Amino acid sequence: MTLTYPENTVWYIEARPWSGDRNNPGFAPVKAAARGSGVVVTFIRTTTTAEGEEQREVRSYLLTCAHVVRDREDLLLEDIICYPPGKGFVGTAENTRRSGEGVAKARAAVVSKYSPCQGDRGRRPEHLRNDPASDWVLLKVDHPSFRNQPSVEELHENELSEDQLFEVVGFPGGALIWEDGDIVKATVAKDFRPRVHPQPGMIDYEGPEETRPGMSGGGIFDETGVLVGIHRSNTDSVMKKGGIRAEAIAQYLTNAYQLDFKSKPKSVSMKVVWEINWHTINEPRGSMGSSAAPEEGGGSWTNREQFLSMLNALDFSSDNELERKQEQLDRLVRESEENPRGDQYYNMRYTMEIRTLEFELKRAIRNKAVSYGMSVDND
Repeated sequence: MTLTYPENTVWYIEARPWSGDRNNPGFAPVKAAARGSGVVVTFIRTTTTAEGEEQREVRSYLLTCAHVVRDREDLLLEDIICYPPGKGFVGTAENTRRSGEGVAKARAAVVSKYSPCQGDRGRRPEHLRNDPASDWVLLKVDHPSFRNQPSVEELHENELSEDQLFEVVGFPGGALIWEDGDIVKATVAKDFRPRVHPQPGMIDYEGPEETRPGMSGGGIFDETGVLVGIHRSNTDSVMKKGGIRAEAIAQYLTNAYQLDFKSKPKSVSMKVVWEINWHTINEPRGSMGSSAAPEEGGGSWTNREQFLSMLNALDFSSDNELERKQEQLDRLVRESEENPRGDQYYNMRYTMEIRTLEFELKRAIRNKAVSYGMSVDND
């Protein structure tokens, strides 16, 4: 089942106490000790080697509430499995899944060291337990497929106004109402409006719809799909809800660990990408125009700035191969501009090199887009 954004970024989470020991895990209990929701977010961490070379690591995590993966005594529930939206649910049956393993499409996860609790198994320090703005964790999913999952595209960084409308996306009930084979599909509670919260990093909101247990950790999105925060609690008597601001979480990660939020581009059609051809800014140039258009995919890019913008959106800055190709591209542009329009040698050389470069760039764009979790159509 194909889900649209932002529902396709919200996962269902189950947590259980670890069974057995680390080297010989036992079978996981059938019933989860805690259930909740989580939102896929992507961060970039930039470090510098001893030689002074800058390195960048891009990684996605599931952002959820800390209490989703802790028991009533505040002890960490270390057997965590996460279910992707739009896939079939398969529950933990008796004596079938060992702690630390996934089941079907569900992926095992661990609490990241970048979380406020740093993944400690024991009770959190009192200052964390008493601070609702610290009630969050990043879950690390090491399965290769996770890096290609849809991720939050933008965080809300501005002041909130009372005329804004929010929606909460999460999973009330989860395994309590699903049977094996049911599609993992979130509930969307709509028409919430923000209210002033006296504590930094928090948000209150009120509205006509309900949020229930299981929606903790789910995404709070505005009308444009921007992530405002994660849902934490509700008070049914006044239909009042509370959450943790995404901006505050991102700021904590930047200050403490140099993790910067990375937006992910929306899905893109290869036809759209391939119709943006930078070299035609120099046309007319002999017979180059249509002959330089690539055979595969057809069409050509018609605006170099749009093409470069697409490269920047896909973050090729840490890709040495693409940097070299970009240098080639710029060099060819400079050379073509320095030579007369009627110079057939440069026209021929320019045309052939561009055809090769365009083919390589198209392939690189497709691979990079797929690695970013973008759905790429071959139209």
